[in-house]
Amino acid sequence: LLTVTGNDAIVDWVTIELRPMGAASTIQLQQAALIQRDGDVVDAQGNSPIYLGGSLPTGSYHVAIRHRNHLGVMNTTAVIVN
Repeated sequence: LLTVTGNDAIVDWVTIELRPMGAASTIQLQQAALIQRDGDVVDAQGNSPIYLGGSLPTGSYHVAIRHRNHLGVMNTTAVIVN
């Protein structure tokens, strides 16, 4: 995956977090993801969309994306995960 060139070349990584609605400071699930040169975010195998595995109760969650050199972002409207 790291030998790919062009728009799909890996240039950096981020952490994707799911945080329960009403407890946005609590990280329920966390997974690393890769950023391609064209801005796509893919999993460690280069797949998109990213599958966030693990045991996660059905509910509403905020999605946060954190980068090592930039401010993290989190959506204000929670998304339903089932």
